[in-house]
Amino acid sequence: MTNQQFLSPLPDVIAKFFDDQPEDVRELFQYALAMLMVEDTKAKIVERHRVDNLEYLTIETIAGDVFEIIQPQVSDDLLTTLRALARDVLDQDKASNDNA
Repeated sequence: MTNQQFLSPLPDVIAKFFDDQPEDVRELFQYALAMLMVEDTKAKIVERHRVDNLEYLTIETIAGDVFEIIQPQVSDDLLTTLRALARDVLDQDKASNDNA
């Protein structure tokens, strides 16, 4: 799955911003976005499995799209911060769409 496919609901400018980031930053932010989708009931985790100390999550969106993502091996505090940043980006995008 490409970054553009994962971020397809977001405007192209936001997707381009993330595509321009280093791979590890993209992966962390994609994980945070996926967890926000789960939190907002726009997706659900349908499977979890471990391979070589990495946890893989299979996620299904309410539209029926299925993708797999690796849980980053970072602190819970960093994941909480990333989720908050992702929420801010989504809220800003929603606000700009509401004002358009």
